[in-house]
Amino acid sequence: MDSKQQSPVSDDDAVTAKARDEELSSVTQSGFTSKATVSMTKWRAVAVLTMFCAPVVVAQTAANWTQQIQQNFPPPRFVHAQAYDLAHGQVILFAGGNNINVFNDTWAWDGSNWTEKSPGTGPPARYSHAMAYDSAHGQVVLFGGASPNSNLLNDTWVWDGSNWTQKSPQTSPPARYGLAMAYDSTHGQVVLFGGANPPSGTSLRAAGEAYPETLGDTWVWDGSNWTQKSPQTSPPARAAHGMAYDSAHRQVVLFGGEANGNFLGDTWVWDGSNWTQKAPQTSPSARYLYAMANESAHGQVLLFGGIGIVGAKSNVLNDTWVWDGSNWTQESPQTSPTARTGTAMAYDSVHDQTVLFGGFVGMTALGETWTWSRGPAPAVSAVVNGASFVGGGVVPGAIATAFGTNLTSGPGINLTSSLPLPTMFLNDAVIINNQPVALFAVDNVSGQQQINFQVPWEAASGPNATVAVENNGTTGASISVPVLAAQPGIFNYSAGGNTFGAILHANFQLADTGHPARAGETVLIYCTGLGAVSSPPEDGAPGNGQPTKTTPTVTIGAASAMVSFSGLAPGFVGLYQINAEVPAGLTAGNQPVVVMLAGASSNSVLLPVQ
Repeated sequence: MDSKQQSPVSDDDAVTAKARDEELSSVTQSGFTSKATVSMTKWRAVAVLTMFCAPVVVAQTAANWTQQIQQNFPPPRFVHAQAYDLAHGQVILFAGGNNINVFNDTWAWDGSNWTEKSPGTGPPARYSHAMAYDSAHGQVVLFGGASPNSNLLNDTWVWDGSNWTQKSPQTSPPARYGLAMAYDSTHGQVVLFGGANPPSGTSLRAAGEAYPETLGDTWVWDGSNWTQKSPQTSPPARAAHGMAYDSAHRQVVLFGGEANGNFLGDTWVWDGSNWTQKAPQTSPSARYLYAMANESAHGQVLLFGGIGIVGAKSNVLNDTWVWDGSNWTQESPQTSPTARTGTAMAYDSVHDQTVLFGGFVGMTALGETWTWSRGPAPAVSAVVNGASFVGGGVVPGAIATAFGTNLTSGPGINLTSSLPLPTMFLNDAVIINNQPVALFAVDNVSGQQQINFQVPWEAASGPNATVAVENNGTTGASISVPVLAAQPGIFNYSAGGNTFGAILHANFQLADTGHPARAGETVLIYCTGLGAVSSPPEDGAPGNGQPTKTTPTVTIGAASAMVSFSGLAPGFVGLYQINAEVPAGLTAGNQPVVVMLAGASSNSVLLPVQ
C-alpha cells in the first residue's frame, strides 16, 4: 500500500464487506442507472447485482436459413456451379444435371428471384465443373467438368454479365471434373486445386462411388493464362472438395473431399505460394460433394451439407459450419435445408446472404433456393465512461460502455455472473485492439443497445485504441478512440429529481438525505476511470485495494476535501474507491462533489451534508 494512503476501508472483515456490497446493491436496485442503462455494476465471486430485477435471457443466434419462394427458378439439378458476379450484383448459376438432362443454361439471382439469361454464346452442357469470380477483371471464370457423354473438359470461359466468351490460354490444366476454385483477392488470381482425371474409356463416378485418378495440382488464373504452381507442401490429391477465400485472414481455405474411396476431413490454407495444413480443435466430419462460400462481410467461410461419415456409416448431411481462420464452429440455425449433396452456394454481398440452390438426395434432384443470413453487422456509435457516460476516450482498467446498433440478439438486461469476467457472453464480444475484453453486461432495452466492459490495462500502450463488437460471429467495423490517462466518472443514482453520488459512510451505509454526511467524517466515493494503479490485477479480475499511482483532487461544496485513499475497490472489477474527508463549514443540504485527475474533471453529483 502507498505510504501516503490509508487502507481503502476502515475494517475489511467479512461483515463490513458484506454490508458494503448490500448497500451498493440496494442503491443500484433503487435506480443506480443513467439513461435507462446499467451505470454501475458490482461483481463478486458469488453474486452479481440484478439491475432492474430482470431475468437473464439467453440470446438466440440471428443466423438462419430461409427457403425462398420465387416465381421463377431453374429446373432441379445437382453438381452445378455458382459464383457471385460482383460487377452486376447477381449470383450466376451454370449447368449441372439431373436424372434426365445435363444442362448448359445460365441463371442469375437478383436477391429475390431467378432469371434465365440468353447469352449469344455459351459453354457446352456439363456437370462437376467449377466457377469463381475474378474481381481483378470483373468476370466469372468457369473451368472444366464433364460433358453429357462423360468426356472430360479443360476449356476456360468467362461471363461478363450478358455473355460467355471462351478464352484461349497458352497453357491450361489437364481436363478434369470434381475440381474446386476460389478467387484469391490478396494476389488477384483464381486458384484451382485437384479434381479427377480418369484414363480415357474409364466410366465416370456415379453418386456414392469413388472418384478414379484424383489430382493434387495447383493452378492459378491471371485473366489470360493458367500457370501451374509448385508449392513446397500441398494437400493430398482429391476430388469433390470445396474451396473459398477467407477475406479476414487473406487466405484460400480448402476442406475435405474424396480420394480413392476415402472421405477426407482435413483443412488447408493457401497463401499465394504454399499450402499449410491447419489443426483446428473442432472440425466438420470428413465429407465430399458439399458447398463452401466466403461470407466476406462477416470474415468467415461457410460450409453446408455433403456426403459424410457419421459413426461408421456414410450419410447425406445438412449441417452448417463456419471457419474463423483457426477453427470450425457448427452453427445451430432454427431452420435448415434438408440433407443434400452436390449442391452449390455463393455469397451475395449486396444483399448480405449466401444463396444455396439444388443438390440431390437418394438420386432425386432438388430445385429449392435457400439463403443464409446473419442480419446486419454490429455498429458501435459511441464509447463512454461507464459511470458518467462522458465520451472522449477510454481509460485502461476502467468500466466503459459501448452504444450502437445490432450489438446483441438478446432482449432485456443480461448480466455476467462469474469471475474473472468472461470475454464472450450471449454470443457477444467487445474487441479492443483485436482482442476480446472482459464483459459486465449485454443490454437491449426499448431498442437501445449497449455492452458494459472493462477497458484492458494493456490499452495504455498506445495513444489510440480500436473498438468493435462481435455479435453471433459477425464483427462490425471498428472505431478508433483516444486512450486517456484518466477520465473520472462518479457512479450515481436519481432521487427527487436530483442526481446523487454513490457515496457511502465508513460503515458502508449510503450517504443519502436520510443519512447525510457530517463535517470531518470520511466518506467513500465510488467511481471509475482513475487510471493506472500499482500492480494491477489481470483483466476481468477483481481489485484488492491497489492504490492509484496519482492521487486525485476532490471538492465537496467547492471546498477541497482531504483524500486519504484512492485505488481499486476490493472485490470489484474496474471500480475505484476514494476515501475523502468532508470539509468543515459547509452549508447543510445537498453539496456538489467533483473528482479531478490528470486535468480531467468528473461529472458533478450531490452529497447530502448536515
